[in-house]
Amino acid sequence: MRASLLLLLLCLGVPALADGLTPVDGSQDNLVLGSSFTYHGRLVLSGTPVNQASDLRFSLWDASAGGTQIGADITIVAAVITDGLFSVELNFGTGAFAGDARWIEIEARTPAGSGGFTTLTPRQEINAVPYALHALNGGGGGSSGYWEISNSRITNVGSTQVLINRDYIVGSEWFGVHAPTSSYGGMYITTDGDSGKPFYGYKAGAGASMWTYQDGATLEWRVSNGGDHLKVRRTGEVDVGTTISLDNYDDIDQGGSIELRKLNGTLGAKLQGSTNGGAQGGTLALYNDTNATATVVLDGEYGGAAGGALVLRNSQGATSIELGADFNPGERGLIRMFQPDGTMTIQLDPNEGGTADQGAAIKLYDDSGNLTIELDSDYGSGNEGRVITEVIQITGGADFSEQFDMSCGPEAASPGSVVSIDPSSPGDLCLSSSAYDRRVAGIISGAGGVKPGLLMGQRGTEADGKYAVALSGRVYCKVDASFGAVEPGDLLTTSPTTGHAMKVSDSSRASGAIIGKAMTVLESGRGLVLVLVSLQ
Repeated sequence: MRASLLLLLLCLGVPALADGLTPVDGSQDNLVLGSSFTYHGRLVLSGTPVNQASDLRFSLWDASAGGTQIGADITIVAAVITDGLFSVELNFGTGAFAGDARWIEIEARTPAGSGGFTTLTPRQEINAVPYALHALNGGGGGSSGYWEISNSRITNVGSTQVLINRDYIVGSEWFGVHAPTSSYGGMYITTDGDSGKPFYGYKAGAGASMWTYQDGATLEWRVSNGGDHLKVRRTGEVDVGTTISLDNYDDIDQGGSIELRKLNGTLGAKLQGSTNGGAQGGTLALYNDTNATATVVLDGEYGGAAGGALVLRNSQGATSIELGADFNPGERGLIRMFQPDGTMTIQLDPNEGGTADQGAAIKLYDDSGNLTIELDSDYGSGNEGRVITEVIQITGGADFSEQFDMSCGPEAASPGSVVSIDPSSPGDLCLSSSAYDRRVAGIISGAGGVKPGLLMGQRGTEADGKYAVALSGRVYCKVDASFGAVEPGDLLTTSPTTGHAMKVSDSSRASGAIIGKAMTVLESGRGLVLVLVSLQ
């Protein structure tokens, strides 16, 4: 077959659909472009346009003659040719057009299937339109890969990384944007509508995707990872899920704050940078689950004083307990307790009234706020501890005792023993050992399980000692009934038996030697008798 190419035209290429891709919504508008393009030409044989089906073979080269073939041959069998005109679809693959010049070589056989192919000359140069594929698939010169560097504007490295206005890679960077400015530099993702949601998404393999976006309706920036878990408002507030809120400027001018919420949305704890219009220190407040009341408050500058305080409140918000480190006046620590109506009932003061030369005090108040009991560790100018109240009720003992030392027979002294003044050792006592002894002083307290109710003495003086001797009240006493049976109401005095009392049988001798009155019975022998001590 002898064929000649009188006129062969390369028309505008129209990219074809990529294999296996379908429209998103079924319409042709959403089809994804591939690497195919349409080639139009005119085949003339011996001066006459061809009007029969012919076989055409196309190959892609990097030179107008010779050179290297790019990709494989494309053979069109029995192409329809009318009046010499034909139109075919060619696809040399996504890497065929990398930015360098390309030529198409055409071989023809007419009629189809008859004889061998004839190479048509010259090769046809690929011009502008097919290079629109460069924008879709990349491109570039030489063997370096895709997208050449042009005035440092766009850089593509090794067909993997894409760098815009930069020629270096950071770590495993695939995409980077560089703005040569000391001010703002970057890129925007926008929507046309004010309530739109421009977003940037992330996805690793088959894992769930996440994204960041702006909520145009609320003007919030959000991070969504299986739900919106981070929100940043224009006012500077940040919400982490539904349980944490960070605010850099509280609504009532209280500085920054952190709020921790429970799963039901109610406030559980709040850390606040300042209080009282920003004039005082920060607070940490814990809230109950009943009515969102701050029941525990740790205040860094309580009540205007420089020191901190721990405040406990009831469920209605009324202060119940204050523990302050720096109360005015005096800048001293203080513990105060209150009734629900605000009346203070207890005050524990380590430095009474804030006065430097005063020790600690505990003050108890009645329902009306009147001071009724005061325990003062440093009363007046004498450095004396004092209890000030109207009535003292003692429930742990039944007698009034003083502390004494024993100078004679201390090894035999025991609770319930009758003791007398020792004339040979001023201020000391000894066990009584004679009848109707006018030096009788009392009974050693503690026998029968009855303890002293009020115990007196002065440390470091002669008015102190080891033994508590009952001078008044009720106390069990050792009694010898061999000198007469004892009945309740009988007067008791000392006996010849050491440390024992006996019934008064000779009233003429009893004056000044009476210990007290018996309150229980002892018919015979020796034993304990409950005595109402009344020295006479």
